[in-house]
Amino acid sequence: MKEISAKVLSDYELVEETLVSTIKAILDRRSKGPCRLPDPQANEDYDGIIFSKKRIDILVLLVVIRLYPEYFEGFGVYITIEIEKYLTKNNLFPELNALCRTIGGSKISFLRMLFTYTDYDFQRLEAVLKDSTTLERTISKLQFRYINFHKPRRPVRRKGYKDHGTLRPEDRWLVKHDVSFIYKQFYQIEAKREDYQDQVAKIIKENGDWYLKLLKRRKEDDSDD
Repeated sequence: MKEISAKVLSDYELVEETLVSTIKAILDRRSKGPCRLPDPQANEDYDGIIFSKKRIDILVLLVVIRLYPEYFEGFGVYITIEIEKYLTKNNLFPELNALCRTIGGSKISFLRMLFTYTDYDFQRLEAVLKDSTTLERTISKLQFRYINFHKPRRPVRRKGYKDHGTLRPEDRWLVKHDVSFIYKQFYQIEAKREDYQDQVAKIIKENGDWYLKLLKRRKEDDSDD
């Protein structure tokens, strides 16, 4: 048991060290940061984040946020929230959603989840990062949205209605909804959402159980010493 625990920990620590080194080598030579930060002189408020919707780009972005959080100057958590909202809304990539929800935990647990539930092992992920094309594209498409506040316009008084000619003609056919069909669609959508959430929860639970057992083995190893 001692050999198993020690080997698992050392392997993941080596993987983490190698990936961090690769990421830093690419990002630290960029002439600018991840995205434009708010202008203190401008009258603007933060309004979310724009990011690449490609699966590999989301995966790489989450890896960078977890392994090199300093690069995002404290905004990594906001990026993760926006990614999770997008994935949940569209029932996409449950394994990436699980990574979002556990990104603040152990790096070893994060890497194990990534390698177990995606089609990327260490060699393939390292190759993607070393190529730098995906990483550069992912970071370059990352943008903050801002709301710009302008002076309110004075209302223009008009006589009558400004909108003319948009009333539906009486003889135009109107779509009539089948209530039973609407309910069926609603329950189908809800069933898909529940199934998606179950997949995400299953991944998190299984990976958490693995990490808990690893910690238990680690304590037993330390007590044996």
